[in-house]
This record gives sequence, C-alpha cells and structure tokens, in this order.
Amino acid sequence: MRNTELQILNSALYNKDHLSTIMGFSDSLFQSADHRAIFNTMRNLYNTGQAVSMPTVVSQMEKQNNKDIAMVLIKEMIPHPLLKDSEFNLLIENLQDERDQIELRNTADYIIDAGRKNRKVNMDSVLEKLNNLRDRRYESADNCIRLRDMARDELDSHYKRSRYILTGMPSIDEKIVGLFNGQLVVLASRPKIGKSTMALTWAQKHDTLFFSLEMNRFEVYAKILSAEAGVESWKIEINKYDEPDERTRVEKAHESMRKKLKITLYDKRINHPFLINTIYSECQKRKPELVVIDYLQLIYGVKAESRNQAISEITRSLKQSAQDNEIPIVLLSQLSRDVEKTRREPVMSDLRDSGAIEADADVILFLHEKIDPETKEPVDFYPIVAGNRKGKVGRISGLYFEKEYSRFIDKTEARYDPIKQRTEYFHD
Repeated sequence: MRNTELQILNSALYNKDHLSTIMGFSDSLFQSADHRAIFNTMRNLYNTGQAVSMPTVVSQMEKQNNKDIAMVLIKEMIPHPLLKDSEFNLLIENLQDERDQIELRNTADYIIDAGRKNRKVNMDSVLEKLNNLRDRRYESADNCIRLRDMARDELDSHYKRSRYILTGMPSIDEKIVGLFNGQLVVLASRPKIGKSTMALTWAQKHDTLFFSLEMNRFEVYAKILSAEAGVESWKIEINKYDEPDERTRVEKAHESMRKKLKITLYDKRINHPFLINTIYSECQKRKPELVVIDYLQLIYGVKAESRNQAISEITRSLKQSAQDNEIPIVLLSQLSRDVEKTRREPVMSDLRDSGAIEADADVILFLHEKIDPETKEPVDFYPIVAGNRKGKVGRISGLYFEKEYSRFIDKTEARYDPIKQRTEYFHD
C-alpha cells in the first residue's frame, strides 16, 4: 500500500490531470501519516493557485518544519515512473477499496468485541462510520468530464426516454413532463385527500419500491384492489360485501394483480439513518424504477436542534439518494395545521415542518379539495403544481378523485367500469 500511495503522489506531481483528480479526494485516501502530510501540502498549494511541483512542495514542507518528510519525498518518489491515466485510476480504486475494507473490519471487530464482553454497542458511532463508508463508495477518480467529449457521441445516447418515467396520469404528465431520474418529488395534502392513493396509482405503473410508514401491507393491498374492482376498501379489509357481485369483482381484481403488480412494499416504521441505508441497499439489490415514501413526518431518528432542521437533513439525504441511484423518489408530506383548519388552497409555506423541502424538491405537487363555505361539503378537487424545475406550474383540471374506490380518473383516459360493465370516456 505504501508503494501505491507513493506512485499516486509522484504521478500527481508531474501530471496536471492526475493532480486535479486527487484534489477531489480527502486525505483519508492515504493510510500513511507522512503521505497525508505531503498530500495536504500539495492541496494547500493547489487551492491558493500556486505551482504544485517537487521543489515547491519540498520548500513548503521545510517551512512547516517537516524537513524529514520532505527528504522522504525526494528520496522515495523520484524513482517511480509516471502512470498512464488508466493505471492511475486503477491504483486509486485499489487504495479506496483497501482503506474501506480496513475500516469495515475495524467496525466489525468493535461490534464482536463488545458482544464478547457484554458491552453496549454505540449504535450512533457505528451508523456514522457505515454512512461515511457508504458515501465514500461514490468517490471516483474520474468525477469530471469534458462536455466536449459528450458532443462526440450520438445525441440519442445521452437523451433517451429511459431517463424519466410517466405517472400514468396524462393531465399530470402534461404539466410536470414526467418523473426524472435523480428527482425528489414532494406530494402533499391534508389528511384523506388522496396523496397515498395518487402515489399508489403512480407506483402500479412501474417496478416500484414503496416505503409505507403509515399503512400496513393489508391496507395498501386493499386500496389497490378497491381501485381495480370498484369496491370500497373497508369492505375488502373486513371481508364483508353488500352486493352479490362485489366479492366476485374483488376476486377477479386479486387474480389480475398476480400478473401485473410490480410494487415491492416495505411496511416497517424505520428511523432516518436506517431509512437512507435501506433505500441504498434495496435500490442496489432490486434496481427499482421508482421509490415512494409514505410519508415524511413519520421519519424520525435525526439528531437536530429542531424538527425543521431534522426535516432539512432528511430531504437533503433523500435528494442525494435519488441522484446517486439515478431514480425518482416521491416523498409524501403533510401540510400545516392552518390549512386543515381553514381548508384554503395551500401554498409553499404550508409544507409542514418545511425546512429545506422547497429547496431540495424538484417538483412540489399539492392535492386540494375545495369546500363550499355554506354546506361544508366538497365541491371541487384539483392538484396544484406549486414548484417545478422542468415544466409548468399551476392548477391541473379534469382529474377526478373517486375517494370511495381509492382511485383517480383522468379526463383524457378511457376506463373500463367493472360495475357498469362498459368503457366510459371522460371529457371536459
């Protein structure tokens, strides 16, 4: 390992591209304290715009009373031949892997030793170390790319439909374009206004990893069957039907789900560190097209001075997870209590414990049910795109929420009605 570290430092001193590459790493890349000192001296020179070369590094280290380390630099590094780009990158990958394996073994030894001696394991410390290891797996010797190189490739190789997926609701897709890889999409509403139903509708169109922190598997599946069969979900949950054909329709829907349902459900309530780690590990294992989390305010376990700061940490982590795994993440959220009291149309500031939601989210979609002030009965329903980095904002018309059947009907869609036994078309 010592020889590998010397080769990397030596090559960086004589190759500007290799120098700029290792400047993207921390000094933890090097196990040797002497090599970390050399690296930090090179980085200080680099960051202050000074030349990084053998003479300048040696001179700087002598000024820092590191003459002995400077002599190591002169004696041991000059004989090493310069490396090709591929060789340089491979050495860095090997160094990263060796470093991470050592830290992983040390963490495992700590847990085993604590178990043998019947000592309490410091879970926060273990999780922090594992999180740091996970994050460092995304360090790369080639974090930068010349955009000119992209221009040499065929345009279709960069921009394909596979970079985004559709929600399956044309009126929404027309507004937000679609759910893009790397996006964090926030779907918010008052309770019982349909955010879980809408998320499930989107989820059924794709291979989806669904984190249900509120509903258990039986409630989720009952909602799906309700939408398919046109039977209230509460009847399915208690297995009691009023009409003779309701059970038949539910059984047909159940049979249909065996062939087309691709949702993987995670229905345990988990705190923030485990949630982020679970998303990473499950995405690596299952390669989903979409992740849905229901919902934000049920995520706990973040150490912060306030709930707002905790929410900010959660949304930043989820945004990073979406980018690292190159998938869209849909995060459901509650609105403030003021919206629940007044029943007015929501705005950005109504996101409960808002924190950095507005800053981290690529799309913010509200669901709103308009209430008649006299009768207190619902008179209209419409989604509102309040924030959108790629498309339009504003109200979406023509989307109907059939609350009793846990489903949405889009004005541009044709739907087979299992009750009336015919296809109906919805228009303005």
